[in-house]
Amino acid sequence: MESGVPKIRTKVVIILELLIIIAIASRLLFSTTTLIYPDACTYLSISKSILNGKLSTDFLGGGEIILPPLYPLITSAFYLIFQNLELSALIVSMLSGSLLIIPVYFLTRAMYGERAGWFSSIFILFSPVMINWSVTMYTEALFILLFISAITMGHYALERGKVGWFFASGGFVGLTYMTRLPGIIVLGILAGWIIIYSLVGKFSIRKGITFIGLLIAGFFIITAPYLIHLYSIFGEWTLTASYGNITEVVMEEGADTVSGWEHLDAGQTGKDIFTKLIDKTSTNLRHYAYSLFKMLSSALLFIVISIAASIRRLRLRLDFTVPYLLSFFVVYFLLLLILPPSPLIDERMRYLSPVLPIFLILASGGIIHIYNSLAKRDNWRLIKKAAIPAMMVIALLSFIPQYHMVSSGMYKFWEGEIPIDIRKETGLWMKKNLPHPIRAMSRKPFIAYYADAIFFQTPATYEEVIRMAKENKIDYIIIDNIVEYFLRPKLRFLFNPALAPKDLKLIGGYTHPTTGEIMTGVYRIER
Repeated sequence: MESGVPKIRTKVVIILELLIIIAIASRLLFSTTTLIYPDACTYLSISKSILNGKLSTDFLGGGEIILPPLYPLITSAFYLIFQNLELSALIVSMLSGSLLIIPVYFLTRAMYGERAGWFSSIFILFSPVMINWSVTMYTEALFILLFISAITMGHYALERGKVGWFFASGGFVGLTYMTRLPGIIVLGILAGWIIIYSLVGKFSIRKGITFIGLLIAGFFIITAPYLIHLYSIFGEWTLTASYGNITEVVMEEGADTVSGWEHLDAGQTGKDIFTKLIDKTSTNLRHYAYSLFKMLSSALLFIVISIAASIRRLRLRLDFTVPYLLSFFVVYFLLLLILPPSPLIDERMRYLSPVLPIFLILASGGIIHIYNSLAKRDNWRLIKKAAIPAMMVIALLSFIPQYHMVSSGMYKFWEGEIPIDIRKETGLWMKKNLPHPIRAMSRKPFIAYYADAIFFQTPATYEEVIRMAKENKIDYIIIDNIVEYFLRPKLRFLFNPALAPKDLKLIGGYTHPTTGEIMTGVYRIER
């Protein structure tokens, strides 16, 4: 194992730069400024608010949304250059996904050597899941970059035992938290490892206490402005206010299917809290374990070998590197089990993606372990020459299932021109022609985002629609053939204007040029 700060040779810098350039170029091929994920609308709405001098947004339901602001802040900064919000958000994700190669390389190199560092860099370069988040206007690429960077920084801090590294690690954890709240778990895990290193004599208890203090100080220096802003909004100090009460999140019940998720009413299940928690964690374990297995598939062989080899080294040499890396996965995965599950593969993949680079690093280590074992065999020259290419091919085969997980939402450059975005066109029509502020409901927020409207999620039945409209002074109902027709079956009659009630009037939208079928529609609620 290599320790300390790696000496960065000119050759290494040049190769890393080339890999990053290739990563950016390859991700450009799959990129589009079309909004794919609903949460992107919320984060981009926060960026709009920031550009108007406000850190939060009332986009969702008319209430203030106080989400971690780093991604919208950086998007807003890029907007000053590119003058296009969607493009700016895309560039932030693309650069973040490409720069991930750097911390992955250095962490792998510190654990397994330089050759393994290049292997893991190649895995990041070509992983369809990593590419997917790099071309999506979402927090994921930035969060993964900062999450892995904080882990890498923490590893060097523990190995070197220098105060500056611990302070910098705390700062990186703060940036991770400022992107997505789960990033705060890195702070707790690093503090735990400082205690472990103190107990086994890597450094003194006194130094350990100092290092924990520096770690926490670095975190709060970065997060202080955001935490003060939360206090000004809620009147109390909190780390989770933007996501709601922790107890509510833990006890919110989950579902196995899209239909179950749409119609779930946890308050009427009749289950006690303990039963809810058991049901939810078992559902999540099934969902996430299957998705993780699918993301890793053939690479699991090398991951198992890497972990097995580390157990032997742990006994013989007190080497904590692999347990250190795995601890972040274990804690993160356990936290996923108590969060509400989503039946959609995209969401399961989203929540697991931050730990995928950890396993790609371990897979690189497994390849190195096998090669080193073969190298001891003097009469296996031909096998040794073919071993690394063969193992790399086997590991890269795991990317085939990954591609199937992301292919439906990823733009495919070989399929020709991007069709007209009728959601965007419908929203822009609303923005231009309807009086502001626009208060509109739909199942997904895409059209409302483009309309600069205040978005409310459409309930399941027409009676609930009317009640919500009256209570919240909502003027418009937006329907989308791709969404409402399937997720709101009791509202399908709205796709036939002849069946619409008298208090609704169809005023805009798009119809299919051949069939005349409504693709998007805007109904005004007549008072």
